[in-house]
Amino acid sequence: MHSFARTRARRAGIFLLVVTLVWGLSASCAGKAGAHVGLVKLGTSGHVVSFGALPAASAFDGYPCKGGGDVQCPTWNSCSKLASCTGDAPDPSIVRSGADYWAFSTGTALGNNIQVLVSPHLTSGWHPLNSGPGGGWNRFGSSPFPGGAGLGSWERLGSETSPVVVNVKGRWLMYYDAVNKSTGRFCIGVAVGPRVPTSDSDHVSPVFFSSGGPLECRAPAPSPQDGVIDPDVYVDPLTNAVTLIFKSNDGSSSAPAYIDSEPLGAGGLSVKGAASVLFSNNTVLHHWEKTVENPSVVKVGGAYALLFSGGRWDSSGYAEGVAWCANLTSACQESEAGPVLSKYGDVAGPGGGAWFVDRGSVWLVYAAWTKGCVGYSNTACGAGRKMYVTGVTLR
Repeated sequence: MHSFARTRARRAGIFLLVVTLVWGLSASCAGKAGAHVGLVKLGTSGHVVSFGALPAASAFDGYPCKGGGDVQCPTWNSCSKLASCTGDAPDPSIVRSGADYWAFSTGTALGNNIQVLVSPHLTSGWHPLNSGPGGGWNRFGSSPFPGGAGLGSWERLGSETSPVVVNVKGRWLMYYDAVNKSTGRFCIGVAVGPRVPTSDSDHVSPVFFSSGGPLECRAPAPSPQDGVIDPDVYVDPLTNAVTLIFKSNDGSSSAPAYIDSEPLGAGGLSVKGAASVLFSNNTVLHHWEKTVENPSVVKVGGAYALLFSGGRWDSSGYAEGVAWCANLTSACQESEAGPVLSKYGDVAGPGGGAWFVDRGSVWLVYAAWTKGCVGYSNTACGAGRKMYVTGVTLR
């Protein structure tokens, strides 16, 4: 079995996490580069979320085509046609295997269904998998489910989003959401990865296979029929207990959005108990929370920092917030009236993020639009949600 090091924070219990910020801003369509002042947020809960200086450099530039004959851009991969050339990587999460980092995101033109990227560095050097014969790319080849292979029969192909990959009892498991063909609502699925490349030189995508039917489809009360999306999984480093955290209400109704949790079996492939409501969007106290979604959990001392996104994902007002939880079965407290991370400089609508831990340091990966180029319809300026990686202090 290949060595697998968890970089997501759910695998570590940490009393004080202090790291140097490294934040990215894409150079394509991004305007002038430069450092930005960091943020320090001291919430009503007494917890601190802080960032350092914000340099302008994106983690993934999308390998833009350089013109005819560029071996890195086959003839089908045209920058004028495919959003992949903008570095599109929405809803990203990161793991580390051996010396390499692997990022998984909602599918793009480079990787259908779910996209996978690899790099020897956290904040730069990200690229699609070199999966084609002779070193060339296969179309849609940078995916753990190329052409939909390995996905569950219950899924509407192409609807998969928001992947998170965790190590549960030595197995690489991927949790994601997809539309259930029988209901038209989103469910959460889980797939097992039988092989993990030890380095980028393997030129092979980590291939995953569905574990069967959906893991969870029914949201807990008060909105049981509204679908579930945006899974995250926390594995307790002391007890090995596995907890699924997710959003209830896939956008199919006008009901409030809830962030919920429920225990999974020891192998991470089945639901073990009833779900609990952690919190919901409150537009009276938190005006920016048009919805709450994309939860991600890290343990800080005796508390859990629950990252979430709020607002509209396709707007410059999308942002990240943090709620603090005494445990993962009862109500959490938001520490800020506003978000802890919102648009700055030429970075617009940062969200869809996830915590992860690398060698004891906590990082945040997220996606954002470029100022003046928000929305996938803006192809003239390279529409896409670019991937950024930053260090963060939590205490």
